[in-house]
Amino acid sequence: MNKFVIQEKYLSSRIQSYKEKHIIPIIDYAVEHNKDKFVFQEKYNQILYDFPNNYHALKLSSIDLDGSGTTSIAHQIAKRASYTNNKLLIDAEEVGIQRRISTITDDLIENNNPYIFKTYQMYRKDMLNNLLRDIEYFQDNDKRLHVKLVRGAYLHQDRYTGLIHDTKEDTDKAYDYAIDVLKTHQQDVGEMIFGTHNMKSFSKIKDLDSEKCFHASLMGFDEPFASNGSIKKMVYIPFGPYHKTYPYLIRRLYENPFIFKKEIHPKIIWNSCFFRNFRVLIFATFECAKLNCNADMQLIFIISFSGRNYLSPLNCGTFFINLKT
Repeated sequence: MNKFVIQEKYLSSRIQSYKEKHIIPIIDYAVEHNKDKFVFQEKYNQILYDFPNNYHALKLSSIDLDGSGTTSIAHQIAKRASYTNNKLLIDAEEVGIQRRISTITDDLIENNNPYIFKTYQMYRKDMLNNLLRDIEYFQDNDKRLHVKLVRGAYLHQDRYTGLIHDTKEDTDKAYDYAIDVLKTHQQDVGEMIFGTHNMKSFSKIKDLDSEKCFHASLMGFDEPFASNGSIKKMVYIPFGPYHKTYPYLIRRLYENPFIFKKEIHPKIIWNSCFFRNFRVLIFATFECAKLNCNADMQLIFIISFSGRNYLSPLNCGTFFINLKT
């Protein structure tokens, strides 16, 4: 678990470890769909205060997008980020709430928050047009657009919306074309963060302005990607209580199954039932016979319904979800 998500008590040392390697950390409090937006705001403001002069990821779903006062809270967080000299990366999320997220993000940029990054999910068919529109709009309004480019991590929720590309190849083409768009317009935008574990895309970003171009990867997924010449390297550091960060783990398992071939062993599934103080435990594995073929991938969600300190295999429910690769 500590390879992909860490507890808060280890955050400071992990940040320092990356900085010593000349890797820029992105601090990601990976709690989503929080029930109490004011508790989340207080916690997030404290994180900004404790870790100034950094990049921080923010999921607006954590401040109750359906409730009142959400925009106000987002502005208060942005103001605290500016005060502590932090830069905010507003994460894109599932289709059902993304329009609201985009509206709030645009409002933050327009209200003179100097370092707000807007995220573009290139698995969506409309995202290239959105990117071009935003570049033109913010340039015309004398605002600096900072861009984070990703493929998208909500395939499970968004698959049947009709808004995402039909194949991974189409998504890859859209992502690489977006790199070309940003290369053409790099004087019109601010900093550019490219979140990718795709080697072809990785090789394309080296032609961009190295002063404001970053390659970002996920903690636990970054080993195969060494620094590419002058391109600055970043790593997301997701942290938080394990029972509140499992949605993040699910998405990453779904999005990047290849990385777990060497990480997950059936023995882990058995041993996981003995972790302490977890209400929800999530692990993933592949059936051994399917490791080297393009058959169905199986995510195994091991969910404990026990409130006891020790969890036994008898009170673990196992759910198998077949996903087409």
